[in-house]
Amino acid sequence: MKKHHHILSIFFFLVGLALLYKLIQKVGTEEILTTFHKLDWQVLYILILPTSWYSVQTLAWYRVLYFDGQKVSFWRLFLAKIAGEAVNTVTPLGFAGGDPVRIYLLQMDTSKTASTSSVVIDRTMQTLGIVLMFLTTLIMAWLYLPLPRQWRTLLPLITIGFVLLCWGL
Repeated sequence: MKKHHHILSIFFFLVGLALLYKLIQKVGTEEILTTFHKLDWQVLYILILPTSWYSVQTLAWYRVLYFDGQKVSFWRLFLAKIAGEAVNTVTPLGFAGGDPVRIYLLQMDTSKTASTSSVVIDRTMQTLGIVLMFLTTLIMAWLYLPLPRQWRTLLPLITIGFVLLCWGL
């Protein structure tokens, strides 16, 4: 299994390098360097925000595995998370593309059952976080924004409808 994994890792690394080369060739090295030069130190903000977001998500996933008695390094989970999210970004399947990648990568350290269940729990926690943020945004908009009268009536109905939809009523 490890030899098969090693060969696949090398293959996909080379595919990634080839795609990166084609992208750089299409956009142009000069254009990329000019953009980085314009961004200057601001590029750090672009890198820090998603890195912190993925780090917190990885920590939650790590805790799920830890409470299940699985010993997987944070760094390994972080790399699996990034790989899964990269696949989510480039495929039209969304979560259906990247989550199987995370399950596959995690199977090197845990059982198939533990890796699958941890990814499902992790994705559920992430979805719940998004739902809570959406509901909070709706409530805050209703409370603090100077909305037209129609919206002041419609926003609570949308919020209630969304909650009912989430609970499957």
